Amino acid sequence: MIICGLVGATIASVVVDYTKCFKEVGVVCMAFATLCFVWFYEVFRLYDQSVLISFSLCFFGFFALPFLPISMELGVELTYPMAEAFSSGLLWSVAQVLGIIIVVSSTFLQSDLPPNLIPKGNCAISGASAASSPNSSSPALICSRNSSSSSLGSYAVPKDPDALILLCIVLTAAMFLYLVVCFRPRYKRLEMERLDSPTTSQ
Repeated sequence: MIICGLVGATIASVVVDYTKCFKEVGVVCMAFATLCFVWFYEVFRLYDQSVLISFSLCFFGFFALPFLPISMELGVELTYPMAEAFSSGLLWSVAQVLGIIIVVSSTFLQSDLPPNLIPKGNCAISGASAASSPNSSSPALICSRNSSSSSLGSYAVPKDPDALILLCIVLTAAMFLYLVVCFRPRYKRLEMERLDSPTTSQ
């Protein structure tokens, strides 16, 4: 996903630098990123579909990661004549805060995955439910992190990421709708560069 994202970011940066169509390229990236996230949501629970899951993540990275340099450049355009370092730093700070909020909220959105949805492997039903959930009276499903380990000393309770994935889909779709419906950018730096160009002064 990261490698495909770097390729997509390089292509998008060249296109934006040549056409100056920041919003249009951003809309295309967010639209396809949302579709790829929906694709991933549809296939991530299918057994023996690692190829489809990998492709969905690669395409998501190809379209989602380019939005990072586009948004940084767009932020500089919209906040001109503010210093580029200040506007970029402000965008990074807001992004980090939002990332922390999403990561923290994800711990509350995930629930234990039902045993019938977990493939056979290093998982086992433990009669000692207190090992994973002291307050639960039902048997707990525990999965060893180490396939060669015969003990259950190192285990993890599988989580259901449904709600978290749906949240990410809603966020990308909301960003796409905002860009299409509400976002009306004015490229202040480009306007100033055109006014200061020699051809315009003549």
